[in-house]
Amino acid sequence: MKKGTLNSAFRVAGAVIITATVLLTGCVSEKRNGAGRTKMTTSPKEFIVGEDISYDAIMSFEYTYETTTAPVIHQHYEIIRDYSESAYYLEYWTREGDHYPLKDEDETRRGKIDITDDFVDLYLCLTGGKVTLLDEYIEYDEDGGLWTYLYWQNSPDGYTVFTFENQEDWDQFVETCDALIEAAEPIVRPDLEDLDLDGIDPDDIDSEAIDADDINADDMNQDGIDSDNNVSDTEEIIDDTTD
Repeated sequence: MKKGTLNSAFRVAGAVIITATVLLTGCVSEKRNGAGRTKMTTSPKEFIVGEDISYDAIMSFEYTYETTTAPVIHQHYEIIRDYSESAYYLEYWTREGDHYPLKDEDETRRGKIDITDDFVDLYLCLTGGKVTLLDEYIEYDEDGGLWTYLYWQNSPDGYTVFTFENQEDWDQFVETCDALIEAAEPIVRPDLEDLDLDGIDPDDIDSEAIDADDINADDMNQDGIDSDNNVSDTEEIIDDTTD
């Protein structure tokens, strides 16, 4: 082999070694952060309900939906597992109005029902959904939105943010919750104007509970009262007494 050819071969080999060393050093530097700490170089892992998260591992699930423009609504469902009773419960409340933010007095329903026998129906709505790492810097959307969180046994720290697999599962979850609540006769706080007073027997009203001092004469309905007849009746009673 000629001397020039040999020198060229050594130069090429040296360049390869140097390049490999630089690349390796760069990889190690990229993966190291401080004193031997490894940085995460891939996207956070997703945990899939039904694959990574089993039916009996779920401890609780929180669903909150809110709008800020009319019609304004704040809707909350929360599935809670009670290990002491081996039961599942659904807590819920809804607020509705034409203003934002809504307050306690805007609440239209609230309650807690046993869904132990029906939890599988809600689990099917969650199946296929994914749980990802909570971003501590999530900004609040002034237009409202959907917030869903799932907690399960032995879950990695911070992995709580749930996303439905599709819109159909989201809609089915809400419909199933509402159907369970309706079947359980939820406690509703109606407005007085919505009360049906037909069929109330006046004899059932406790007159002793009525304070005469609370009666405002100006508010009394005087329609149908004939003052002349009342006066004549009074005069007849006086005449009878005098005789």
